[in-house]
Amino acid sequence: MDRAIDALHAAAAPLTTGELLAAAGSAGSVRTAVQKLSADDRLIRTGRNQWALAGTGQTPYSPLATKSTAAPRHRRQPPALPPATELLRPPHTD
Repeated sequence: MDRAIDALHAAAAPLTTGELLAAAGSAGSVRTAVQKLSADDRLIRTGRNQWALAGTGQTPYSPLATKSTAAPRHRRQPPALPPATELLRPPHTD
């Protein structure tokens, strides 16, 4: 963790999880790294895959705060069917 902190000090900008793993000289999994980074109070998550030093004025990442700019999707309505009584009536013959 201390090497990751040193890398963030040197970069003076947020770094990705992979960059922090490389700076720490770790070949561990990204999932384990994210758990350790999340548990350290000296760091904040600034993006889905970005980390910065706490207290640097970076905005913390919150996946629930992000909103989609796409138009809402509407379900396609099924075609209108005649009333059930029309469906059950025998065919008309002349």
